[in-house]
Amino acid sequence: CRDTRIDVDTSLPPPWMDVVTEANEDFEQIKEKIAQLEKMQNKRLRDVFSEGTEAEGEIESICKDVATVCKSCEKKIQQIQTKGGEGVSKHGQTMRVSAQHALAKQLQDLTTKFRGLQKKHLN
Repeated sequence: CRDTRIDVDTSLPPPWMDVVTEANEDFEQIKEKIAQLEKMQNKRLRDVFSEGTEAEGEIESICKDVATVCKSCEKKIQQIQTKGGEGVSKHGQTMRVSAQHALAKQLQDLTTKFRGLQKKHLN
């Protein structure tokens, strides 16, 4: 009987995984803000005959919040490329790029939805 050993990498996740987690938390925050924005826009439409200045102020505030979180998330996605990049295997680099692309696509989808809501609000 031969002694067969299988090398298993038991190290911690790469440092950029923390950034992925933070970006995912930003996505949840953006989704919540988009839902709030949709509610406020619907409320504004129902209150057609009122002044609506309170709703307008809240809508503007939510829009600013979403834009701020989107910018922060974009910076985090860019950090994935450089965080903990020393001595990374080809497979590790492929994983990093794949994660970065997936997060960028998710941010793009959320941003597109947000911009659509903003456009609807301005019309």
